[in-house]
Amino acid sequence: MLTTEILRSILGRADYCDGAVFGYIDLCRWGRDTIEQLVHLGLFREIERAGVVECDGCMQGCFVTPEIDVDPRTGRLRGYYFCRDEFYGGPQIFDEDHFRQWTLCFDGLAGHVARSLGFDDAETIVSGRLCLLGTLPTGGGPLDVFLASGLRAKDARSLVDQATRLRASQAPVVVALHDLPEPEFWRDIRPAAVFALCAHISWHAPECRLDLRSLRDLLRSLRPPVREEQWLTVTECARLLMKDLPGITLAQAKARVSWAASTAKFVTNNASGSERRIDQVSFGAWRLKQRDRSLDDWEDNR
Repeated sequence: MLTTEILRSILGRADYCDGAVFGYIDLCRWGRDTIEQLVHLGLFREIERAGVVECDGCMQGCFVTPEIDVDPRTGRLRGYYFCRDEFYGGPQIFDEDHFRQWTLCFDGLAGHVARSLGFDDAETIVSGRLCLLGTLPTGGGPLDVFLASGLRAKDARSLVDQATRLRASQAPVVVALHDLPEPEFWRDIRPAAVFALCAHISWHAPECRLDLRSLRDLLRSLRPPVREEQWLTVTECARLLMKDLPGITLAQAKARVSWAASTAKFVTNNASGSERRIDQVSFGAWRLKQRDRSLDDWEDNR
């Protein structure tokens, strides 16, 4: 049965080694049902059979290349090898399962993650390494969310350099499978946030699906970095609001803006008092709603 622990173990190995192979030892440890479930979900795909297997006939633990034929009784592959160990040697027979191998299907995983986060589906940017999961609209602008594999690998820098879609994003959020790169890795790219998928993913067995609620909540709380020229003071916002709501004083307008900022009606720098700054784009959207509401009230009272 697939579990959260198994899922996170798979992500760790796949992130550490591009094209990591899962074989007979994993089959014995996790069980055939788990492997079949991973394949059915599109998270695993079976690859070419191994030509070399570990021999447990003696205490040496040698890796050997058996002779292969088909068992006429079962129709399954089997392997023969003669161990020459003085005490434990002799003919060794390997079942077909010894030779089977699987690897993580990165695109399949990306599709599951995208849908779990509320996006339609993932878009492949670099096959097997980088996908755009989707774009999250926020009050401060869009957030592009990417899934990446092997960001600590030797070729990770060239991977990022060739990913023009990632580099074109104004505020990318990068979700690594397991290991996060050092901050200096990004150079001229400034991610809005970088997360490790393994820290937020779990397996919801009753519904047979990935559970990414904690990551989804984190993404919804993010705001893209706002350029310095986009910030307004509370007083500046209040004066703009007074143009739309005739009859209110500056103090009343400031109080209304401060209340809206405290209740997250638009994007702020999370400061308070005289240090509070407000993003003019998201404030403009809120201000428009206040003007429309004021006009509606005026029409009703005519």
